[in-house]
Amino acid sequence: RNAGNVDGRGGSYAARALLAQGLLPARTVQVRGVTFSWPSAAPGRAGNVEAHGQSLRLSPPLAGTAIALLGTATGATTSASMVIGYQDGRRQTVSLGFSDWTLNGGTARPAFGNRIAFSMSYHNLRGRGPILQPTYIYFAQAGVRAGTAITSITFPAPRVGQVHIFALSLMGVQPGSGQIVVRAAATARIMVTAAPPTATAAGPIPPPTA
Repeated sequence: RNAGNVDGRGGSYAARALLAQGLLPARTVQVRGVTFSWPSAAPGRAGNVEAHGQSLRLSPPLAGTAIALLGTATGATTSASMVIGYQDGRRQTVSLGFSDWTLNGGTARPAFGNRIAFSMSYHNLRGRGPILQPTYIYFAQAGVRAGTAITSITFPAPRVGQVHIFALSLMGVQPGSGQIVVRAAATARIMVTAAPPTATAAGPIPPPTA
């Protein structure tokens, strides 16, 4: 409990609360029909990447229909630009925003089209233990140019608050692409999950077929 500090004030997600949601280290989890690989950080290590303009390099490049993310914001509900680089040299700028991890203490609603992916009844606070305050992880997605291979994803660099990304999935990838591990920061890695092309970028996301 005392090692966690996702909000800069000693607050952190409780491991037991995450386990109760089915979030097991290094295991996959499905949210709205999209498969994600949950991080496997050791206790006291970062279990997410704090976005500040890092670039993920996809090797080999992958073509999909949308980028889906599991994340949250701390310090403020915040949004910023995410830049997608394509194999043909083009770049696409999309807006990525996440709601505050406690919805501002329960006074706000999810913003930016976020969907609540996981809801915990409490979180931990350094020196105090469990805090009975609903705490969330959100699902967000952004459409990409279908049929054009993506070579890089540059995370946003918000001016206010922090964006934390737990997992990322490239939706609509052709079968057989597998999974690609890309380095996002010196101390954290994100598994980019290649989801089959049964999910669509717009409207309700149907469950994947066998």
